[in-house]
Formats: sequence, structure tokens, C-alpha cells
Amino acid sequence: MILEFKDESGAEIEIYQSIPAEFEKLNIRGADPTFLRGNAFRILMQAFYGKGFTAWYNRFWADKYKIVTARGDVPFLELRIGLVEQLEGTWEKIKEAPLKPKHFNFSFNPHVSTRAIFQQEKYCATFDIHVTETLLREIGIDYKGLDKFFKKIKSSQPAELSAFPHKCPTDMIDKILFILNNPYSLKSQTNFLDSNIRDIITIALETMASPNHPLPIKLTNQDKEGLHAIRQFIEDSCPDWPNYKQLRQKGGLNEFKMKVGFKHLFKMTTYEYHMELKFREAKKLLAKKEESISSIAYKIGYVHHQSFTKEFTSRFKYSPIWYQENFHRINDDDDFLLSIM
Repeated sequence: MILEFKDESGAEIEIYQSIPAEFEKLNIRGADPTFLRGNAFRILMQAFYGKGFTAWYNRFWADKYKIVTARGDVPFLELRIGLVEQLEGTWEKIKEAPLKPKHFNFSFNPHVSTRAIFQQEKYCATFDIHVTETLLREIGIDYKGLDKFFKKIKSSQPAELSAFPHKCPTDMIDKILFILNNPYSLKSQTNFLDSNIRDIITIALETMASPNHPLPIKLTNQDKEGLHAIRQFIEDSCPDWPNYKQLRQKGGLNEFKMKVGFKHLFKMTTYEYHMELKFREAKKLLAKKEESISSIAYKIGYVHHQSFTKEFTSRFKYSPIWYQENFHRINDDDDFLLSIM
């Protein structure tokens, strides 16, 4: 998306397609950065590209009262998620509803015409997902209410999928943090990013469809059989991750029903289950003490053992080396598997 930025005070804005040295510690591997520097403000936008979406991690620093405008002729369908502080603004001179931290909303705008207003010294951050209509239809095929939303989009009218922002469920924020602290190699990022972004969109639709009920769809016995088939297929495919098309075909379900239903039955997403299986296998191999950390990491799909070590330590709060030497001191059964049988 090509945008034109202006400081309403008339001060010049410098735009860079790389991160200045003093901000290098904020660099996220695999993200495409755009950095803006103006009089008393800085903006860092980091984009992640996938099939049918672009995700933006945006951070804003203002040292005093400041108004920055952005214009562009490209329509965008956006899931906007507030992370830190509220960013006050307008679209076409109409005041936008403030988006509190850890709240989200889905909206459509036929073009970019926004004013970001900083009333005082402030730091703000958002995570925004620009999604194609095709992908949203594919994920939300069972979502009631999309048809009216799409009719407004077709007529190029500004539209919101909900009349008010919704509070982000914990797993939505966890997935955003997982993306921003991505432990995987560049080679593995495509599937990793695709999986998590689609899950975030599904979580948003699930929350908006029925904010007071855990399951906004009805699961038939046939649906449940399909979900059990999907779980078995994930087990049989491990350590490889089957793509979502394969999972849907195996279970005979559309994506929305598959993701919402799987989480309802098994208390985790399909990808989380896949990762649990991989790391349980890693623990079994570590306990045997027959292979190196590098060899075990490679067996469960990691090119670099450093990435494996980082993820292992994050999950279990101890390193693979420590576990290899001390596994006999840990009551480490497969409760997570037994709990979803």
C-alpha cells in the first residue's frame, strides 16, 4: 500500500524503507519496515505478507501534541487490534471510535484518509491485518452477518462488522506476541505466519459472532467425527504440518467450523496440537540421550537448533540440555493427550 504522509504543522517528514541504527533493536526478522521521522514524532511500521493478507505492526512515538495525516487511494478491509494506549483519530473528518488497548474491530474503508491525533507525549501500538474479501469469505463461511457487510463493501461504503469494538481474547494476544517473537527460521515463516494470522481472524469472528457463548456454531455428530479424523491426521503427519486445505478435506469441514470446532472439542487449535505433539516427541528423544540437540531439533522440523532451544525453553521454562540431564526428576506424563481423548 502506497501512502502519502503529512505533518499538519507543515514540518517535513523523512521516510525510510529501513530501520535507523538507533532503532535496530526493534527490528523483527522477516518483517518489511517503513520508518517515518518528523518534528517531535516517529512512526515504525513493519509489514508481514501472506496469501490473502498483509499484517502491520505499527508503533507511534510523539513528544508533544501532533497531528499526522495519511492518504492513499487503495481500499482496505482491516482487522484492527489495539495493543498499547489509544490512538485517537478521524476518517474523512469523522471521528473514529477510540480503540482501547487489547480491543479490536473489523472495518472497511474505500480509501485511506486518516488523521492520527496525539494530544500529548504518548507511545501507541497497533496490530492491523489487511485481508482480502476472498480470504475473509473463506474463513468466515459459517459466520452470520458477513453478507450485509460485504454488500456495503461492494457499494464502496465505509462499513464496520460490529457496531462496537470487542475485547481481545487471551489467545488472540498470545498469537500476536508469538508472531512478533517468531522463533522459526525464515524458511518456516510462511506456514507459521499463515497459520497464526488465520487463527487470529477466526478468533475475531468467533468473538464477534457470539461474545457470550463459547461455541457460535452447532456441531453435528458427523462434524465431531470429522474433527477426530483431523486430529488423527495431524498425529499421523507429525512432525510435518499438513496445510489447512488437507485438514479441511480430511474432516469434510469448512475452515471456520474446523477451527472453532477443534478448539471447542480439544481445548487448543489445530496448530497448537501439532506443536504439542512435536515437543512431546522431542522430550522422548531427549530422555533417551542417544542424539544431539541439533539432531533432535532437525527431526522435529527445525533447521537451526537455536530456534528449537528458544521455543523449547519458552514452552517448558527449562532448556533442552537441562531436561536431558534432569528429566527423571520431572513428573512429565502426557496429560495433555489424555485430557482430550
